[in-house]
Amino acid sequence: MNRTHKLFTIYSRRDAPNISPSPPAAPSVSSAPVKITFWNVEINDLRQALLNQSIQAFNQTHKAVQIVPYFYEVETYKAKLRLSMISGKMPDLFYYWTGESFKYMVDSQIIAD
Repeated sequence: MNRTHKLFTIYSRRDAPNISPSPPAAPSVSSAPVKITFWNVEINDLRQALLNQSIQAFNQTHKAVQIVPYFYEVETYKAKLRLSMISGKMPDLFYYWTGESFKYMVDSQIIAD
């Protein structure tokens, strides 16, 4: 039996840029890559190592779009997310737990699942 394990569920702010699974056309020489911010809790284990490897592989094959990861201690992360929601300056992609607060963010169209 072939089983796939989901390591992370990643969510995005409502107006985050669309990321295509296939590499885009090569950018012109003068254009800078689009930077996608990604926030996550700092876990310092195999999951974080695999996530960093995935981001690195994506960045190497998508020169026009670059994911910039930021990892934070859990309580700092929670505080930064609350503040970013209030200020309207959400990261493009972020990790979040499910539950009532998550449901509220989706229902309020703060984030897209």
